[in-house]
Amino acid sequence: MDIIDQIYAALGESPQKALTLAEQALSNEKINSDFDGINWAKAYALVDLKRFDEANLIWMENFERTGNHRALHQVGMVERDAGQPDVALEIYHREKMMVDKSDSVAVGANLYELTYCNILKGQSAEAFKRFAEFETLHCDDLVERGCFSRPCGRRHLQHGFLGLSWASSCL
Repeated sequence: MDIIDQIYAALGESPQKALTLAEQALSNEKINSDFDGINWAKAYALVDLKRFDEANLIWMENFERTGNHRALHQVGMVERDAGQPDVALEIYHREKMMVDKSDSVAVGANLYELTYCNILKGQSAEAFKRFAEFETLHCDDLVERGCFSRPCGRRHLQHGFLGLSWASSCL
């Protein structure tokens, strides 16, 4: 198991242990080729430890250096987890403009976060639009479909049946 896999495995056991492994690995000069992957895993540990500013610095640096929408997506996740759904929503709208429309997994992940932020903000009409948009997405990735079903279930539990054709299958 490589160091990145070890860090992710440790996350389930202890975010502090994962952070320590990541910091030890980052201090090793031999890992330069794995720097981004280790730093990415470190940021997840920081989020679990509620050290949001530190996690955001890692993903913002990555985004500014690479322009990769996936790093921007993670910045939005940190803002959402830190209780800032307004900021997260702005970030996810920005990411949506960057995502390759032929990448159904990336489109679905972005729609999930937009929907979840709409739900957190009590914006039912916007959440319904996102659910309907996701329903038209051709995505065979079961993980992505499962992720998108979570806000559907949350919405159902809070406010009753959604009225969308796939809503009952995701509860």
